Amino acid sequence: MNVVEGEGGQEGQESLDQLDVLVEHFRPIEKLFQLMGAVAPDAFGGASLVRGCSEIGLNLSAQFRETLERVHRRVEDE
Repeated sequence: MNVVEGEGGQEGQESLDQLDVLVEHFRPIEKLFQLMGAVAPDAFGGASLVRGCSEIGLNLSAQFRETLERVHRRVEDE
């Protein structure tokens, strides 16, 4: 069965559940980039705020990568 092509009942649901988990973990990263896009670097404190957001983004990205790897290992084990 090929879940990507939409076949398979339970496998399709598990795939959607995993997608929901990934999207939920990505949401803070998305919000961070929205915030960074709204900050003017030349505004008071803008540059340090952008650097701080960058550090947060790197940490969130690392967490997201770990989540992706966990999900990938779980899928491979099935």
